[in-house]
Amino acid sequence: MTFIATQRGQVVGTVSTRLDGGSPLNCDALYPDITAAKRAQGHRLAEFGQLAINTTNKPLEAMGPLFHLTVMFAHKKNAATHALIEVNPRHVAFYRRAFGFTVIGEQRHCLRVDAPAILMQLDLKIVQDQITEQGGSRYGRISVFPYCFSLAESKVIERTLLRPI
Repeated sequence: MTFIATQRGQVVGTVSTRLDGGSPLNCDALYPDITAAKRAQGHRLAEFGQLAINTTNKPLEAMGPLFHLTVMFAHKKNAATHALIEVNPRHVAFYRRAFGFTVIGEQRHCLRVDAPAILMQLDLKIVQDQITEQGGSRYGRISVFPYCFSLAESKVIERTLLRPI
């Protein structure tokens, strides 16, 4: 599933979510030992990827709602417990600061993009708690959580998102 953020009718961001199940996650190819261990511990995995933000004007305002929808889709609709992401080592600090990801896999060479990668994870229950606490407050400069939807907005969106298709 790919989510798209727009501002004034222009696409300013995207993020994709792959769910564990039918086909392997991309990170299974590079980190099969870690993903197998997570599954053996009973975790349900989702993989976030292709995060792109094309705005110099208030990027957190574009990322917050986009990230929140991704978390809702993975955690609330599909019962994922953890989200994984492969990032270039030079982006680790950003993902840690902005989203709360933690490093769980050492640097390896990703043939898919012919670049180094580090595996990071999010505990989606903790993230959901942070969103509930901070969402909609629109303050802060380093984290997306204040720019996520408020609790009232979340409830409206969840009713639509969680509705059977």
